[in-house]
Amino acid sequence: MNDRVETCIRPGRETPPTVSICIPHYQVKQLMTACLRAIRKHTDGPTYEVIVVDNGSRDESLDWLRSLSWINLVERGESTPDNWIRAMATALDIGLERARGEYYLIMHSDTIAKRAGWLQRLVDAMNSGPDIGSAGTGKLEVRGRLNSAIRSATDTKRFRLWLRRTFLGDQGARQLEREPCARDFCAMYRTGVLREHSLSFLQKGGYSAGETMHYDLKALGYRPGIVPVREMMKYIDHIAHATGAIVPERKLERAHMFRKTRRRIAGLLDRQDIQSLLADPSLDI
Repeated sequence: MNDRVETCIRPGRETPPTVSICIPHYQVKQLMTACLRAIRKHTDGPTYEVIVVDNGSRDESLDWLRSLSWINLVERGESTPDNWIRAMATALDIGLERARGEYYLIMHSDTIAKRAGWLQRLVDAMNSGPDIGSAGTGKLEVRGRLNSAIRSATDTKRFRLWLRRTFLGDQGARQLEREPCARDFCAMYRTGVLREHSLSFLQKGGYSAGETMHYDLKALGYRPGIVPVREMMKYIDHIAHATGAIVPERKLERAHMFRKTRRRIAGLLDRQDIQSLLADPSLDI
């Protein structure tokens, strides 16, 4: 094992970590293996702990998680909400209750660190100002002008909302205004601030967990420390909606999104660096 692994604070250690990382999980062993092993391999500071909140897995992935002595595993079992979006948000709240770090980082199991310095970069963003309440990045993709124009012109959701406003008189049928904020696939917060104000990741007003937390923090006078997408793409990968493309009961509703996500997962798992992670059980010890 290399020295970087020593930055991990194992369960039972009295010394608190700088960062508590919380990852909700449900029956995606291969992705979770890559996610957790990448954290161990590529985290050279600051000190951290990992809290995995399992949302009622009933396959071999749960036994594997139980075998990892370096993570804090929370098994929700039958108490997991049936609504999987609510299950994820409440899992993040559970992780916050158990976090010992100064900073609280939420991650998805389809987020993969790929180089040293990724965690320190987020801490640096948090420390860039006293009014920074969160740190993270936007969607990990870079679009050219032509691509953006095509996507806007073929935005069927926007068109459907226009039809409802025009022909049904539904003036509430409008897309939400979304401000730049730390996306919840990899977003960091000040643990003390979230606890002091009893903030929750439960979604409100049609926003995601990360957006909900952003607006709650904004109301308290905090602003986000945004790491540019191009820079963050050097540190991490993220396959959006991966659980929905793997777990049958959470299958993505849109067929084209399902196929696209399956292709992205296959491409990720075929990469040499990911294959090396999956072939290295020493990172589990």
